[in-house]
Amino acid sequence: MNDFILAPGHPIRCLYFMVQGELFIEVTQAFEELLISLASRRPWVIDAPQLVDYIDEFPDGSEVHTYGAALQMYSASEPWRKTLPPQIDRYHLEEVTLIVEELCKLSLELNCDFMLQYDDVYVGCIKNGITDESIRIGLLDEWQKMLDQSK
Repeated sequence: MNDFILAPGHPIRCLYFMVQGELFIEVTQAFEELLISLASRRPWVIDAPQLVDYIDEFPDGSEVHTYGAALQMYSASEPWRKTLPPQIDRYHLEEVTLIVEELCKLSLELNCDFMLQYDDVYVGCIKNGITDESIRIGLLDEWQKMLDQSK
């Protein structure tokens, strides 16, 4: 993966995929096993998805537990799209597609939901093993179309 040359300072963005709803030990164990499995299944452009697990505490005593993972990717947004080698963008699409497919399986198997977010922008959700239209069409299909047009 390191055969490509990027412009100095090319920004890195994160795709977060987070468990939604109450966390059960079966979900956290299966999710962490999935992350270990993903790390060994392919070469990753930057790095395999990394676990995200933190608790925000608020002044009123309430807490919000955020649990999931983050995948780092080189930005394909303007003006960086022009300097990002198309093959790197293609590899990132393959990475994200694999993650989405595996999250769908996990969602169906353990009856849990996932939310995807690109940096601070909501991307979509996976419920009952099915991606919503914003992931299926707005993210994956549109990304593929963009790559097809750049050939």
